[in-house]
Amino acid sequence: MQHHIDLVHNGDIFDFCPEPENGAYWNDTYGSGWSWRNKAAKTEFNTFIRSGVYMASTTLANRGRSDVLVTAISVDESIATRLVSKPTAERLGMITLDLYPEGTTTDPATATSRLLSEIDGVHKHWNLPILIGEHGYSRDRLVSDTTQAKVLAAEFAALERLPYIVGLNYWVDAGGPQYGGYTNLYTLSKGTWKPRAAAAVLAGAYRVMSQPVAR
Repeated sequence: MQHHIDLVHNGDIFDFCPEPENGAYWNDTYGSGWSWRNKAAKTEFNTFIRSGVYMASTTLANRGRSDVLVTAISVDESIATRLVSKPTAERLGMITLDLYPEGTTTDPATATSRLLSEIDGVHKHWNLPILIGEHGYSRDRLVSDTTQAKVLAAEFAALERLPYIVGLNYWVDAGGPQYGGYTNLYTLSKGTWKPRAAAAVLAGAYRVMSQPVAR
């Protein structure tokens, strides 16, 4: 960070270690299943997150970048409720989630229900704001452009009604099966990136989120 400080600016979000539970260190040090049954691993995991947040915030502040959000540490639902400790959650002040609970369903109502259930479980557990650090549809199967757009429209409409959702990052914009499953919003055709129908759905959701909240 010291050597590449110009890559970060006030107003940015900086996650010093995305999906920290996936680091090879944990399995190498504590063995398979470490996150389920090793108290020492849980303690070290949480210390690592809090220390990383402290180091990132201190380094950035010392370099004139005190207005960078460093507490958006993305984890999945299971890690958020089972492995993150109370001191860590309180230090973060919110829970940042990677969410792909839809599975192979193509039904908008079913997909929305699964998404809301996963988010609600984390919120009830911590009673903290939720930042959606990574979410896209469909990760697990190729669906038509129309199906993708309908599912995402239903999900975004439901998310707009949750006052504790503080933001959303969509994964992924351009690509295909090797880049974020089948969640891509753009496809490459004859050398040109063309938007799928869901691109407009996401744009509409962001417009709603950017509007001032009525008091």
